[in-house]
Amino acid sequence: MTKEQLQPEAFTKAMDYLNNQQSESVLKIAQVLARFDWVTEAELTGIDANGIDLKASSDDRMESKRIEFPEAVEDERGLRMSLMQLAMDADIPDGITRVAAAQVKTAKASRYLKALCNHFARGATADYEIDKNEVGYGSVIFEFGECTMGANAEILTLRVSAISQMRFERVKGVIDSHLERFANKEELQIDWIDS
Repeated sequence: MTKEQLQPEAFTKAMDYLNNQQSESVLKIAQVLARFDWVTEAELTGIDANGIDLKASSDDRMESKRIEFPEAVEDERGLRMSLMQLAMDADIPDGITRVAAAQVKTAKASRYLKALCNHFARGATADYEIDKNEVGYGSVIFEFGECTMGANAEILTLRVSAISQMRFERVKGVIDSHLERFANKEELQIDWIDS
């Protein structure tokens, strides 16, 4: 499999996404990695294969900073992983475990459980068991959180946990997006209830 070459649009797209959809992560990167503990607003002004440029500001102060990646990125996957690692490095756990659960009505619960576990096993610790009656249990341990799953003939039960708000939102988002992708044409209702 050949690597997907980085195009200039990939940097622009990543910067727009982070500034518009992940502004809290950008602020944490400025506060923690750039050591701007005074900052109240931050935005990325540039991304390239070697790192990011950010601008931090408060009511009476503004500074810019360059943060280098550990190594130059060569493809879009490498770019995503490097940006994700910066966000993880800036996200200091507060020791409070957040937990949420969802029950998804579907006749394909065990199939989705199996698909999620098999997919995530490539980059995380994942395991599952499904019996002849299509009743099953599975778990995925990511670097940023955990998800346990149960399946029967009518319901896929999901339970996620993480030790910071940013990681918590990320694990819910990862499960949501992949389950929706595997569902294809089936409309699934995924409503997380925090506990």
